[in-house]
Amino acid sequence: MSAHRDGRWVVCGNYTGGSVAALAVNKNGSLSPAAQVIKHTGRSVDSVRQDRSHVHSTIFSPDYRHLYVPDLGLDKVMIYRFSEQAAIPLTSTSQQFIRTVPGSGPRHFAFHPNGKYGYLAEEMGGFVDVYKTSNGTATSIQRIAAHPSETKGPFGSADIHTSPDGRFLYVTNRAKENNIAIFSIGKTTGK
Repeated sequence: MSAHRDGRWVVCGNYTGGSVAALAVNKNGSLSPAAQVIKHTGRSVDSVRQDRSHVHSTIFSPDYRHLYVPDLGLDKVMIYRFSEQAAIPLTSTSQQFIRTVPGSGPRHFAFHPNGKYGYLAEEMGGFVDVYKTSNGTATSIQRIAAHPSETKGPFGSADIHTSPDGRFLYVTNRAKENNIAIFSIGKTTGK
């Protein structure tokens, strides 16, 4: 779930139902019924874990004009334009999604504080994907393991965050690893 900076919208993902919903926030802080629900359809290569859409998280771009939605079941990060003044706030963009490596299971996405780079934690693949981002688009620039090379799957990467100064990236790994991977971020490359 993510709240828009103007405080008038909340957007949430539904893992089991494979959907994303936009809900208006009332003056008393309660939520109105969903103004919009978008159901994702499809599947990917793992017949058990990716038999259908599994929306894992919803993340606003730093300027709050776009929403990035990692979908573990589709091996995609869906990208929507967000218009806070519209009654139906989510619309499609020219780049409707980022396609990830089959079986990677995208889980969480984080932006660099400068807004030029995005970082994706792959739950099933155990990697971090790095993207150059601009105006609702994303171009892959790096894929790096979130675990030591001797570690064998299955993996369970989970959350991902950048430090407030943009110098470090943190990725949690659950299950048998049970650790936090720490990366330094190149100042000029975002890698």
